[in-house]
Amino acid sequence: MDAKVDSGAAAFRLMQVAQAVARLLHAKTPPARVLVGNDAKVLAVIERLPTRLRDWFISRQLPEYG
Repeated sequence: MDAKVDSGAAAFRLMQVAQAVARLLHAKTPPARVLVGNDAKVLAVIERLPTRLRDWFISRQLPEYG
C-alpha cells in the first residue's frame, strides 16, 4: 500500500520525524522520549500548566458558538 503525501506541510513534518529518528539512532545515549515539531513542544508546555490556567488558555483558542 503506497502512502502519498499531498501536503507540503505534511511532508515537512515527516522530514522532521525522519531527521529526529536518524539523529537518535546515531546517538550514544538517546533519551527515552523526544518531542518533534513546534506543536508537540507547545503541547508539552500547556500540559504542565495548572488546570485553571490551561482551561482558560484552551478556551481562548476555541471559536465562540451561539
